Amino acid sequence: MATPPGFTDIELNARDLARAGIHSPEQAQRRLDRITRQWERREQLQRAFTDPDIILSDRDTQLKVICGISLREQELSDALQNYCSLMALAIAGGKTVTYDDTHRDINQIAEAQGFLSGVPVPILGEDSPDLVMAPGVPLAEIFHMNQAARHLDRTEAEGELRLGRMKVRNSWRVLGDHTVCVIDTTEGPMSLRRWDAGIRLRKMAYGMEVRHKAHQRAEAELKAMDSLKARISRSQYDSYVLSGVFPEHSPRSDLYYYFRKGLPTLAISFHGGNSDSGKVLAALCLHPMGYYQGTHVGLMTPTDEVIAHLLMMRSDEHRFWAKSGQWSASDTRSGV
Repeated sequence: MATPPGFTDIELNARDLARAGIHSPEQAQRRLDRITRQWERREQLQRAFTDPDIILSDRDTQLKVICGISLREQELSDALQNYCSLMALAIAGGKTVTYDDTHRDINQIAEAQGFLSGVPVPILGEDSPDLVMAPGVPLAEIFHMNQAARHLDRTEAEGELRLGRMKVRNSWRVLGDHTVCVIDTTEGPMSLRRWDAGIRLRKMAYGMEVRHKAHQRAEAELKAMDSLKARISRSQYDSYVLSGVFPEHSPRSDLYYYFRKGLPTLAISFHGGNSDSGKVLAALCLHPMGYYQGTHVGLMTPTDEVIAHLLMMRSDEHRFWAKSGQWSASDTRSGV
């Protein structure tokens, strides 16, 4: 990461840092990283108006660069659009094109353009979930620009009702494993109770359907499991194969993490009054490349995501929490 001018070779003592509200080297580094990212963003904007290659391009290209879409990504997007046009002509001419053919061809185009990780392919169909792509994934910003603004729902039941074109004023979870939603009707606002058990069942069935349609293959999952096997103990691997979950203790925070296949990782504390049974602090949901809206299905195979969770927890536990969605155990999004 580049360093902004004026931030090299700076020496500050503990008193100077405390005056700035910084009480640890890690906090100072995070502050510097944030300043650096802001500086890089300004540099990118300046480049958009000074780079000859961009000045000679059309206005749409300049706008995309300002929005964070590189010229390489735009070239990839153009190549994919050309491929889709040719595929449409072939289909119109009577040729049968399978999803497997399309997936293979798109990956070949991505590799030819220098994107070795490939490009996520949306699931076809009107009822298919949106792709929610993580920053840095090829074409992520183009996907975000083409999608409608995503509403942050307070509960998962609220999200289901919004998909059904209902206007939801508020929603909250209550004891008894259900959610209360206040919706607008022609006769005024009314409350609607939604049982969380039904949401969990639909989420499980929908996730299985989406994973099948998302071109995820058992061969890739088995390779990921071989990689995981080399990173954990024999007992942990046995637990993962037999139960789909394995625990690991963090000596840094003294928390226990339960890494689960295809579900958020559980962070459990055995401190204080929870020394016997433990308490779930949060279900940490992190999809490094992205996920399909309304499901636990990520763009990577389940065990690849487990490996990402494990390595991030071991190397930078604070960042693991910061990057993850944090759900309570009672939330249907926790997968509990």
